[in-house]
Amino acid sequence: MKKYVPVLLAGFTANLAIAQSSVTLFGVVDAAINRYSVDGGTTVTRLGSGGLAASRIGFRGLEDLGGGLAAGFWLESEFAADSGTGGTTNTNNQATGTTPANQGLTFNRRSTVSLLGPWGELRLGRDYVPTFWNFAVFDPFAMQGAASASNLLFAGTSGPSVNVVRNSNSIQYLYNAPHPAGAQGLYGQLQYALGENPSGTATASDGKYYGFRAGYATGPFNGAIAYSKTNNLANKDFTLTNGGMSWNFGFATLMASYTVAQTGLPNSRNSSYLLGATIPLGVGYIPVSLIKTKRNNAAQANAEQLAIGYVHNLSKRTAVYTTYARVNNHNGAAFSVGGSAPIAGVANAKATGIDLGIRHSF
Repeated sequence: MKKYVPVLLAGFTANLAIAQSSVTLFGVVDAAINRYSVDGGTTVTRLGSGGLAASRIGFRGLEDLGGGLAAGFWLESEFAADSGTGGTTNTNNQATGTTPANQGLTFNRRSTVSLLGPWGELRLGRDYVPTFWNFAVFDPFAMQGAASASNLLFAGTSGPSVNVVRNSNSIQYLYNAPHPAGAQGLYGQLQYALGENPSGTATASDGKYYGFRAGYATGPFNGAIAYSKTNNLANKDFTLTNGGMSWNFGFATLMASYTVAQTGLPNSRNSSYLLGATIPLGVGYIPVSLIKTKRNNAAQANAEQLAIGYVHNLSKRTAVYTTYARVNNHNGAAFSVGGSAPIAGVANAKATGIDLGIRHSF
């Protein structure tokens, strides 16, 4: 359910309420019982947040400027449904800019202002990086919960991980992109982000980012490629390259993706692939995936993840779900489950995760 709240915003400024064509309040509350364990390591049972979709609250608006031009904004904050605390953010795309977790709400998921027209969209602010969309759109579990593709796809690299999902200080152009999973025809995204370091220092370029995504969708098919580079002196820069595709056959939507994450340091290259599907079942669906990853170190550390789940829709806005994921580590690999890795992996040990939760959107 979407709620239009110009009256609420009028309390802040009358001018905004008059000029605004529409303002929408939206959000998701998702909580799940998690049980994660690592053989020879630890086991944790907890109430967690975001097993199917990240818990969030946000405002977005669009103003018609006439002549085919519009202005828009998007402010979105993540929070933990189990505790009510806000999520962490990052101010400069570097480890030094990471804020503490468990703080008050910040617009860490997205804070952008845009101009839109027939030519596309110019968007400024904190937003998703192009390579992230290939992770999320072509993962049956949408990068959430015990079976998140992030367990393997970019975990374990020696590069900076603060901006593998979002960038701050970004300037970007988007073409035909109403939503990364919903565009038809050609679509694309170009993004540049600033690290905002003082000039004249060795690390002046740290946190500077360049990335793009290009794709094509028609009928049941969707496919895209993406590339990103983050400047980082200590790691000799960090790059992500990925591609993915999906095809809706009716009885199932099949997905596949391939990812290479690496820095300029020796033995830092992780290559991974994902095969997955979402299978309709009654009023719900079954997501399944297989992910394999390998590192180019002397031991050839590698791992695979198998996952299956079930999502049962009680209505258009409410669902109950369960997920099971298992990671098998080999040759010194130590990957874990749960996306944000609530428990550390142990070399050559199996990791298992189970989610059982409720998601409600508004």
